[in-house]
Amino acid sequence: MCRLLGGLGKPRYLSEFVKIARRDSKGKPNPDGWGYAVIDSRGQLRVFKTLYPIWERPTRLPEGIAFLVHARRAEKLGRSIDHLQPHVCNGVVMAHNGGVALPLEAIKDLNLAFRSSSERLACFLGNLVSRLGTERAVNILSKRIKPTPSANFIALVPSEMKFVVYNHHLGDPYHVIWRKGNVFSSEPLGPDWKPMSSNGEPRWEVLSLR
Repeated sequence: MCRLLGGLGKPRYLSEFVKIARRDSKGKPNPDGWGYAVIDSRGQLRVFKTLYPIWERPTRLPEGIAFLVHARRAEKLGRSIDHLQPHVCNGVVMAHNGGVALPLEAIKDLNLAFRSSSERLACFLGNLVSRLGTERAVNILSKRIKPTPSANFIALVPSEMKFVVYNHHLGDPYHVIWRKGNVFSSEPLGPDWKPMSSNGEPRWEVLSLR
């Protein structure tokens, strides 16, 4: 399953994350491309995606006040730049791992035929954020989606200068999002990382970048 990293401040734990992407806690690699997004101090968004594996990443990446990283393992959809994350939709930048079921009535008007579940999730959240604001949007989303087996995501909302991390899964420890300070990862990247939702119930944080 794809691996996630993100947090507030300058990008951190990238070297440790790359090691996990080479061989995660189930012994599987994530070689099918990777993506990176950052919000800079002026609130501007920068996004980078490549089909090269993350261990062939550039030596220098843009820095900012919040970031996210996604390393992909193609399991259901082929290796393609179109399926790389993060997705940008309706003003939300999202990287997701696992699978998620969305209610049909929630997305039927969003023109998302032939899109991945991750991109549909990003657009669903973006649509809610544009109408209701980030906090209310995530609260509503948590009641309407089902993990299959995990609905974990990290998102940036440049328009509100917000960082969102969400952990919702079916109870497998492999699907836990881990936290150290204001950095979050799909694997613990050393000592002192704590699980967000070890029992699988939805847990989330919405953090301000101001």
